[in-house]
Amino acid sequence: MVVTMPGAASANNYGYRCKNWKDSSSRWSADCKVTRGKARTVAECSNKTHYGDWVGKGYWRFEGDCGKYALRATDIQWKA
Repeated sequence: MVVTMPGAASANNYGYRCKNWKDSSSRWSADCKVTRGKARTVAECSNKTHYGDWVGKGYWRFEGDCGKYALRATDIQWKA
């Protein structure tokens, strides 16, 4: 089962917003704009959790890929 909440991440008080969310059994992606602070991706896979690099302001294609393992959950972390 894949758990994603695009509504929560798209309508937040943080310094980013995302659209075009896509996911499958092992990967996910979204087109995001970071307006302030920094953001990074999180992909919780059946074998471990993968964290993306922190990125600053700009337009980014956020992705998470579990390879041969199942994608369990996705998230975007943000900090000021």
